[in-house]
Amino acid sequence: MIPRCRSDSLANRSANGVVLGFCIAILILNAGSHFVWAVPLLIVTRMAAGYPLRKILYRETWGLGGFLPFFLARQLDVPQFAARCEVPRCPSGRGRDDVLGV
Repeated sequence: MIPRCRSDSLANRSANGVVLGFCIAILILNAGSHFVWAVPLLIVTRMAAGYPLRKILYRETWGLGGFLPFFLARQLDVPQFAARCEVPRCPSGRGRDDVLGV
């Protein structure tokens, strides 16, 4: 069933987070040395499974091959991702204050 609006989808986020946390805890406790690859596989699979619904709700145009690396980098807070999203520095050297006109 597709949610009627975005708020219906957002209301389920906390429940999904609890289930994901429970599954990760079960994997860590029971998977032994396999949790090293099982937990990342669970996270990537969960993202891939939610992609079609997200694409419909938010009218996203990129494919799964662009979606996964972008959001994995965002979730893992990769330094290159943060550097690409910074406010550009101005030639004056004042940085963000100069951009905002303060």
